[in-house]
Amino acid sequence: MDRKKKGFLRALLILCLFLMAGTVYAGNGASLKFSKAARTLKVGTVKTIKATAKGIKKVKYSSSNRKVAEVDAVTGKVTVKKEGTAKITAKGGGKSASYTIKAMPVVKLNVSSVKLDVNATRKLKAAVKGTSAKKKWSSSNPSVASVSSSGKIKAKKAGTATITVSVKGKHGKVSAKCKVTVRGPKITLNKTSLTLSKKQTGTLTAKVKNSSENVKWKTSNSKIVSISKKKNQVTLTAKKAGTATITAYIGKVKAVCKVTVQEADWKGLYYDFLKKGETSFSYKAGGYTSTAKARSFYLVHLNDDTVPELVVSSLSSNPGGPENFWVFTVKNGKVTYAGNVSQKGRSNLCYNKKYKAISSGWWTNGVGGAGEALWKVKNGKLIQYKYAYDYNEGNKRIYKTGNTLESAKKVSRSAAQSFSKKYFNVKDQKNGTRLQNTESVRAKQFK
Repeated sequence: MDRKKKGFLRALLILCLFLMAGTVYAGNGASLKFSKAARTLKVGTVKTIKATAKGIKKVKYSSSNRKVAEVDAVTGKVTVKKEGTAKITAKGGGKSASYTIKAMPVVKLNVSSVKLDVNATRKLKAAVKGTSAKKKWSSSNPSVASVSSSGKIKAKKAGTATITVSVKGKHGKVSAKCKVTVRGPKITLNKTSLTLSKKQTGTLTAKVKNSSENVKWKTSNSKIVSISKKKNQVTLTAKKAGTATITAYIGKVKAVCKVTVQEADWKGLYYDFLKKGETSFSYKAGGYTSTAKARSFYLVHLNDDTVPELVVSSLSSNPGGPENFWVFTVKNGKVTYAGNVSQKGRSNLCYNKKYKAISSGWWTNGVGGAGEALWKVKNGKLIQYKYAYDYNEGNKRIYKTGNTLESAKKVSRSAAQSFSKKYFNVKDQKNGTRLQNTESVRAKQFK
């Protein structure tokens, strides 16, 4: 063999050995694998799951069941379409790897929580993807809130419950939950205490929240106060002296009003009292007794009772200056002195109809002071209900507001103006009707 041929064969042998060496290296070092052999995914999931490839440049993906799960051949992005099982396979470099998808259906509710009043209903809507299996509804606390086979909730009593809708799939059960809060009823009466005279009638009204039910009524003593019921209102009839508790209730929720029945008729008491012509009263401070001629009087409500207070004046007409008023009320079947109040610059007793109070005003010379107060009767005594006063202190104007003179505190001018607008608004005030204390007037008012 000549030298040229030998050289060619030697080069060819070296090339073959080199190629053989490269193929063995790729085959021995190449690998293709997934991190998990199985995955549970919900219908609608879109997720890229790539195989880890070593020594392999090109990988191709495929699905064994494209109806259940599709996969992008290049990127490995999976789209789960419906319940079932699909095998995703990756191939490349003579290697292959796979994982199994267990596709689960999805169930969703239109709301995650609801608040209902007792006896109210609410229909829940459940959207299911990936299966035609039947939905199943259940309640964690049927005594609070029950649910029908179609997802209709019925609120039964105050409390909480969890409504669950579930679907049984091929690979297990899926569910969605809704928290239900049933609000208990709230009852508020327009009065919590009431005083009636014998044979007098009164009414109570109940305001109900969080329930469509009407309240039920009962009296603790029908011999003292009888009741005539009409939905959320009741008429009371005072039968004899004593006390009775009127209760409005829905289930275990209730509101009460204490009713006191006085033996004597307030009209008769006031008639006899005024007939004497003079009023007797004693001041708390000092404890002495004084008398005044009752030449005129007013009847005004100074609390929430149905019995008005008697306000007496020793004058028969407006004096054009300060005027004193003595306030009397009926307590324990008797006319009792509650207190006195005076006012300046008004032609009549000024009554605040919004707050059921006497409105008095005054001013003082020297310091340029002026003030106003509202007066009400509480537990048989005349008390200051609201108080406002302003005066000069050097070159500065001082403003004070509060419930009483003693509790009043310094405030800004704007705060004082807001206080006066709320409690001393002229729109809420009116002049009382001055009645002359004559037999004809007494007879007309009290008989």
